[in-house]
Parts: sequence; C-alpha cells; structure tokens
Amino acid sequence: MTHRFVALLIGISVIAFSSRVWRNARQVSALKRLSIWWVAFLLVQLTLGAWTIWSNKAADIATAHVAVGAIMLSFGVSISAICWRISAVLRHRALCERALPVPA
Repeated sequence: MTHRFVALLIGISVIAFSSRVWRNARQVSALKRLSIWWVAFLLVQLTLGAWTIWSNKAADIATAHVAVGAIMLSFGVSISAICWRISAVLRHRALCERALPVPA
C-alpha cells in the first residue's frame, strides 16, 4: 500500500507541476515539452502498474513498469536542473538591477 500512496503523491505532484508550467512558464519551451512527456509517462506508468497487478506480476510488464519509473525519475532530475538554472539566472538579474541605479 505504501507504494501506491507514494505513487499517488508523485502523480499529484507531476500534474501540479505541469499545470503550473503551463500557467506561469509558457515561454520556457524545454519545461513545456518535458512536462508534457512527464504527464504522458505518468499515464503509462499508472497503466503498467495496474497491468502488473492484473497479470499476477508478470516479469515483462513489471520490468516495463520499473523502466518507466526510471525514465520518470530522470525527467524529474532534468526538470529540477532546468528550474534551478532558471532561478539562478533570475536571482542574478534581480541582484544586478538592485546594484545598478536606474536613470530617472
């Protein structure tokens, strides 16, 4: 049951992140593309998880479920790196704007 609960939390987080990207960061095309793929892989992962249960844990389906989970993890790491870089650039711009006087 713990696996399913954590999967639910991850699913909610992926959908919340993707909707936030589409609302607030539409100009960052890399985040838009990755968020679309992330949601698509989430749907595939949920389907494979259910199929694993229904197939009595067939090895090929369970392996596919684990592989898609690894892909989703790599997407999360990539998205985190992109967000970290964007926030660093924005912080740098804010510091530069405060340091330089704006002509009146």
